[in-house]
Amino acid sequence: VTYVFQHDRVEQDGAGGGEAYGINQYLFYDINSCLRSGLRFEWWRDDDGLFAPAGVDGANYYNITAGLNYNITDCLLIRPELRFDWSDEDGTFRGGMADDQVTFGTDLILRF
Repeated sequence: VTYVFQHDRVEQDGAGGGEAYGINQYLFYDINSCLRSGLRFEWWRDDDGLFAPAGVDGANYYNITAGLNYNITDCLLIRPELRFDWSDEDGTFRGGMADDQVTFGTDLILRF
């Protein structure tokens, strides 16, 4: 089992400037030498609407993601994940039409 804690902070000066910050937490479990499961929780506070849709200031964003890392070979890794995002502000997702969203994604990584 592996736990990771990460903190990010963004500060932008000048016109349109502001501050945003967040915390990410990861929990990984090695099932075997080829397969690892993972769970991630993220919180992001956008105090001044730096990354928000127009008209949204001071929003909190959250997501929880569950995924797998499967080493197909020594140089080929596939990573499917299911992610749920939500916010405490109205209309922050899907072009201002929703307060939350669900995303499935996968990537294939070739290491050389």
